[in-house]
Amino acid sequence: MTQDFLQKYQSILYQEKLVSGGWFNISKQKLIESPAEIWIFVLHSIRVKSYNYLIMKKQEVIKKLNQINQISNKSKSYMFYPWVAEDSKDGQYKCWDARGLRKKERDKLVNGKFDCEPRDFSEYLNNWKKFSIFK
Repeated sequence: MTQDFLQKYQSILYQEKLVSGGWFNISKQKLIESPAEIWIFVLHSIRVKSYNYLIMKKQEVIKKLNQINQISNKSKSYMFYPWVAEDSKDGQYKCWDARGLRKKERDKLVNGKFDCEPRDFSEYLNNWKKFSIFK
């Protein structure tokens, strides 16, 4: 379950520049024990009245969230704030985990100039073709 984190908590500047975003609290134990092999995160945007999707294998979700959340390994859950913004270089939508970013980094993200591989979820963004069941 997600909520429109952008509309509820972020500045007008971020609301104008970001396409969509969410806030997920994922239990580590439930994720690991889940029988679901494919996870789909639905990101809603009230501003453009559309949805974006992160489509990932469970092991990819675990790997990416472990890379990002190394500091808080004692936590029983992952906090995940996916933000979708337009890239300044190619105009394509990119998706990043924005949790824990400083203001300067968030400003780069919304202006399409952010680069941090572990936080980059763009390859999973609306990528239905990656899985044969969706082809």
